[in-house]
Amino acid sequence: MNLPTHPTLAALSEPSLLALAQRGELRRYRRHTILMEDGDEASSMLLLLEGRLRVFALSHDARPRELTLALLEPGDVAGDTGMATGTRCGTVMALTACCCVVVSARTVQLQLQADPGLAQVLWRLAAHRADQSVQTARRALFSDTYSRLCALLRGEIGHRRAGCDPSFTHAQMAQHIGCSREMVSRIMKDLVSGGYVARLPNRVYRTLRPLPPRW
Repeated sequence: MNLPTHPTLAALSEPSLLALAQRGELRRYRRHTILMEDGDEASSMLLLLEGRLRVFALSHDARPRELTLALLEPGDVAGDTGMATGTRCGTVMALTACCCVVVSARTVQLQLQADPGLAQVLWRLAAHRADQSVQTARRALFSDTYSRLCALLRGEIGHRRAGCDPSFTHAQMAQHIGCSREMVSRIMKDLVSGGYVARLPNRVYRTLRPLPPRW
């Protein structure tokens, strides 16, 4: 593949990110591939061109639980915060088949020196993900399961743009909002039977009318 002219680069609307991508290596990953692991050495960062990535935290107790911190879309980056700390913050997994540009930490440093505007772009993206993580933590601590599931269905969790119809299994929904799959299945069954939500043939759930404030 010729990276400078590869069509997926259109996902990078920021000139500074496009210039950085020209110095990286194009790679493709299968669905469910772990691209980065929490605590590992931060030797590179990713620029997402196609597909979706999930950034999540994993508990280290007898019954490990997962909580989604952010869902990344084309044009987003992953691993950039590790450039400052030296270690990964969160695990990154491919939700779908993905196409990414991998850029080494050394290359990122050199490009930052050549293009100071890149720092502003990376700071803005990192600030957005930090806000996502804070909102996720707030919901996990201070709201009930039903409220978190409604926020996911409305596209308020993880997405840069609201209104995305989640194409997740019940297990994936549970991982995103930090609860059991059984709880999600029970709530979704009631919402579907009540005519609030419809499940389409491609496993996407579409909200048909405003969800009730409490169930």
